[in-house]
Amino acid sequence: MTARWKDAALRGRGRHWVEVGVSGEAEARSYLEAVLDDQPQVRQKCDDLSRDLGFLPLALAAMSWLP
Repeated sequence: MTARWKDAALRGRGRHWVEVGVSGEAEARSYLEAVLDDQPQVRQKCDDLSRDLGFLPLALAAMSWLP
């Protein structure tokens, strides 16, 4: 499960909390340029796209899988 909130219900026996921060602008751009190498029309908008997705690593990864 992924979540941005830290509710007590998410913590408990057998659960492990892993804090994942947001990416920086350069890191997000680098990641998207690498995974979208075959889609130049999208690569040109990597900064805007990263910003729109809040630089969240899971959001960036999920978007990169879209056709």
